[in-house]
Amino acid sequence: MSFWLGRKGMGMIDYKLYLDYFKQGDDLCHYLDKCNGNTVEALELHACALEESIRKLRGMASYIRDNKVELVFEADTHNISVDGPTEHLKKLAELKLLDVVNYGDDEDFDGDFDGLVNEEKLD
Repeated sequence: MSFWLGRKGMGMIDYKLYLDYFKQGDDLCHYLDKCNGNTVEALELHACALEESIRKLRGMASYIRDNKVELVFEADTHNISVDGPTEHLKKLAELKLLDVVNYGDDEDFDGDFDGLVNEEKLD
């Protein structure tokens, strides 16, 4: 959900579904580097990250089914934005299924998003 509020001091807020995978080779390489080449440790960390993504996907599916809510998913190569009723988006963020991204005050916005993004990780 993205919106610009008309009052001064309010900015744009997005609700994002972050999944911890990018490209299978790049992802494993990241964990190998992080674990100084310890293959077993890297594989375990990679598996934990994928399990967290699975938790989010299954949690979203359950929430939508159980609450009979319609959400709109806008997905592109590296980004999944979610839109829908604000009360449900906030609840999904509380459940650590969505992340809130606040793009800062509109009074400071110069048309360049670099440096304005403040990701509030809720997990």
